[in-house]
Amino acid sequence: MQTGLVVRMQRLTLSPLSPEVAQMLRGYDPRLAPVEIHRALFYPESRELVAEPRRVFKGWIDQAPITTPAIGGAAMAEVSLASAARALTIPLAAKKSDETQRRRGGDRFRRYADVSGQVEVWWGEARANPTPTPPATV
Repeated sequence: MQTGLVVRMQRLTLSPLSPEVAQMLRGYDPRLAPVEIHRALFYPESRELVAEPRRVFKGWIDQAPITTPAIGGAAMAEVSLASAARALTIPLAAKKSDETQRRRGGDRFRRYADVSGQVEVWWGEARANPTPTPPATV
């Protein structure tokens, strides 16, 4: 329960025997699924809410491995959560441009990124309307 720019990691242990947890972890790809943890206080006698539940964590699922126990062991799923501050760790687009890559050591991996999807590529096919080649000049 703290604010700031630090990426906080939380671990949440769930029972994979619950049908809802099994569906969440096995039926879908849980990585990067949004997560919120709320805290609610109740009156012990009546079990009614004292106030509105308060959000104490917001983030995404980082990892969700399911451990299969030995015979007679306890099954568990320990979900690793990353706070919303992780969104601030996404690299800038400037680091992905061709010009920046060239300045960082001559890397030309992204040289055709600006025309990607605009150039027709024919792989093992004959073109329907081949473009005529211009005559060679001497």
